[in-house]
Amino acid sequence: MKTNISKLTQKKSKQKYERCNQCNKMRKPLDESHEICRFCYKSNTLFKPSGNKFVDDFIKNSQMEFVPYYQFKDIKFINKVESYKATWINGRILYWNKRMMNFRRRGPMQVVLKKINNSKNITSKKLNEVQYCTY
Repeated sequence: MKTNISKLTQKKSKQKYERCNQCNKMRKPLDESHEICRFCYKSNTLFKPSGNKFVDDFIKNSQMEFVPYYQFKDIKFINKVESYKATWINGRILYWNKRMMNFRRRGPMQVVLKKINNSKNITSKKLNEVQYCTY
C-alpha cells in the first residue's frame, strides 16, 4: 500500500513542472493533454503579428498580450505625461480555467496608453521603455 501512495506522489510532483516543448523551460503544463506551458499557449492563441519583427519578438518573449483598440473605452488624454488614460474592458489574464478551457480575466481595469510615433521603424531599445502600470 505504501508503494502505491509514493508512486502517486511521485507522479503528481513529476506533473507539476515539465519541460515545455515550445520554449524549452521547466514550467507547469497547460493541462495533461498539452505538451506546452500556459505562457506558450497564451502566446500562440493571443498573439497577432504586427508586421514589425522587433514588436512581434518583444510581445512573444515578454509574454505580453497585444490588445486591440476596441478593447479600450473612456480614452482620455493626460497632458502632464503625454499619454492616455483608458479602461481596458476585459482586463489582464488572471489564470487558465481548465473547466472552460480558456483564460479567466480580471475584468475592467484602468490603464495608461502611450502613443508610439513612427512605430513602423521602432527598435528594440525603444520597446524596452514599455512598462506595465495600473492605478
